[in-house]
Amino acid sequence: MSKKHPKITNFITIIILSIASITIPLKSHGEIPDSAKVTQIVGANSMGIRRRRGGIGPVSLETIIKLFDKLDIPGESGNIFALLEFYNKTNQSMGLKIQAGIKNNLRTAYYFPCTINLQDSFVIEWTNPKTKRQGCQKGIKIRHNNAKDSSNNIPKILASLNYLVAQETPSQWRYCTVINNSGKGWLGISNYRSDPCNKPLEDCGKAGQESCTELTFDDWETSSPELMASISCENNKTFMVKATGETIKEEAEILWKEAENSGAIFCGLQIFSGDETIVEPAREQETSLVQIGSKDSCFNYQVSQGEVKIITIANPDGISLPKDNQYQYCQGDKPDTKSSFDSSTESLDIQIFQAKSRGFEFCNQLQASGGQEGDLRTMQLTATEGILRINYQMYGVPDQLRVIYEDRELVNTGFVGGSNTLSIPFKGKSAQITVEIKGNQEQSSTQWDYTVYCPQ
Repeated sequence: MSKKHPKITNFITIIILSIASITIPLKSHGEIPDSAKVTQIVGANSMGIRRRRGGIGPVSLETIIKLFDKLDIPGESGNIFALLEFYNKTNQSMGLKIQAGIKNNLRTAYYFPCTINLQDSFVIEWTNPKTKRQGCQKGIKIRHNNAKDSSNNIPKILASLNYLVAQETPSQWRYCTVINNSGKGWLGISNYRSDPCNKPLEDCGKAGQESCTELTFDDWETSSPELMASISCENNKTFMVKATGETIKEEAEILWKEAENSGAIFCGLQIFSGDETIVEPAREQETSLVQIGSKDSCFNYQVSQGEVKIITIANPDGISLPKDNQYQYCQGDKPDTKSSFDSSTESLDIQIFQAKSRGFEFCNQLQASGGQEGDLRTMQLTATEGILRINYQMYGVPDQLRVIYEDRELVNTGFVGGSNTLSIPFKGKSAQITVEIKGNQEQSSTQWDYTVYCPQ
């Protein structure tokens, strides 16, 4: 039978295994995370989580995301940012953090474990964990989907994940690759109702003596007119084939056998379409930090630290993107471009992502109080312009409040008593303000408190 698309095999590429030292053996490899935890929420929280077995619930700090769960982030409530941290089955950090950000009126979603439906922006950071088994190390799939369901304004990709609708021909297939410590691999493919990891995990377990690890997991739509199946392995071996959504299952299974027969080890399958990209961390970097944004029909990648690799159907061997470089991948007639950018001028997303490590407090999450000692701290906001609201209470003894933004004094109350709410317009490049309270030095009984609210 003739194939609709040509097969591409033995494509030489760099396999990404972020290691801290060349002394790490080959058996150091990535892993599908067992869970993600919401460790930070900035801004008005209107997020929800769609659980694997049905039901939608609220999201709060410490919310756990598991396999098949989806973090749903609406944009109509203003700026929202949520930070996810990823853990393995023994609750060890996997060196992966993802920050989801919404600054428009479009929904976006994160699908556990390694898929993003991109409508606004995400920040992804890989660092080297002690286990050397990074989460989603074989790539995070970025889906660009502008199509909407007019009935509820939710991207159609969400609506398609309906496990209760019975169909004779599956509209969606799932795949999973499993490996043991020696690098031997097993492939599982199932329809959308089943877990494709079950059979390969069972077969791996029967092989005995070594632990079994899920390396990649995702899905594809049978309606897709063109897909790429890419099996990347250790020792710089990659096997590729193009096919349609209806035929790629058989092609991927044949390709997997070819990889096995070649002696390739530590192999992971990814299947992606022309409106999807795969982003991986670079092998030699201790930390890789990339911001991914979506505008019109283009993805934009900006690397602020380390290096990442962008894999697309147009460039299946990948585009290496080092620090201070950006890559724009477009659909349609727009050309793809690679250029430099000034990472010292940080975007709002990067400022928020780095705020906690820099010791900044977040708006809406702090009420500072004290006495004669006063207070001086930097606050992280959710915008670089807008109206900043500060509520203060100086009680009966006067104290002083000052607000500094980009080296400019926005407010100086002088020594005042009582309470008040300030509405302060601001605009600039920074999303940080400094708030200083000078306590009354003449009366030791002085007390004060204040709250900074996120901009509107």
